[in-house]
Amino acid sequence: MNRATGRKTTVNRLADRIYNQLKDELYVQLKPGDRLTESAVAERLDASRTPTREALQRLVQEGHLNAHLRNGYTVRSIDQSTLNDLYAVRVLLETEAVRLYCAGSSDSSLSPLMADWEVARSEQISDPNELGRLNESYHFGIVALSGNRELIRLHGDIFQRIQLIQRLDFSREERVDATYDEHLAVLQSMVRGESEKASDILRQHIVQSLDMVSEITRQFTVD
Repeated sequence: MNRATGRKTTVNRLADRIYNQLKDELYVQLKPGDRLTESAVAERLDASRTPTREALQRLVQEGHLNAHLRNGYTVRSIDQSTLNDLYAVRVLLETEAVRLYCAGSSDSSLSPLMADWEVARSEQISDPNELGRLNESYHFGIVALSGNRELIRLHGDIFQRIQLIQRLDFSREERVDATYDEHLAVLQSMVRGESEKASDILRQHIVQSLDMVSEITRQFTVD
C-alpha cells in the first residue's frame, strides 16, 4: 500500500467513525434545527476537517442534514405528512408479512425473535440507540419470514427513511415497556397461527409509535 492509499484508507475510517457517532446522536442529542459546523464537530470528536466533512456530506445525501453555503449544516426538520405516509406503508407491508408467515410457515423460525423480547423488566434495554437497533432487527425479522423478496426490499427502503426518527419512541419509559410487551404479543399470536390478531396488535403498535414520535417532534423548535 502506498502512502496516498494509506492516507485515504485512514480518512475513510475516520469518516465512518464520525458518521456513525453523529447518526447515533440524531434525534436523540441532536434535534431538528440544531446547527453543526465542520470545525465544531471536528473539535468535539477529536478529528480533522477532511473526514468530518465527508461524514457530514454523507448525512446530507441521506437526507438527515441540510447544508448551508458558508453557514454549516442543520438537522433536517420532519415533514409530518411524509412521516404519516411512510408509517402507513410500513403498516401495510408488515401486516402482509405476518399474513404470509401464518399462511405457510412453522413456528420454529420465530424462536430467535422470541428470545430477544421474552425477558424480565430488569433485563430490558432502555438506551434509545441500542433498543432502536434491536427494534429494527425485530421488524426486519418478521418481514424476512414472509419469504417475499420484493416485500423485504420495499420494507427496507421505508425503514431506512424512518429508522433514526423512530428511536424517539424509546425516549419514554412507558413506550420501552410497551414495545417489549407488544412485540412479544405479536410473536405469540403468530406462533398460534392467529394472523388477524397478530396483525391487529402490530398495526396498533406501529400507530402508537407514530403518535409518540409525532408528539415529541412537535416539541422541537426549528429555525
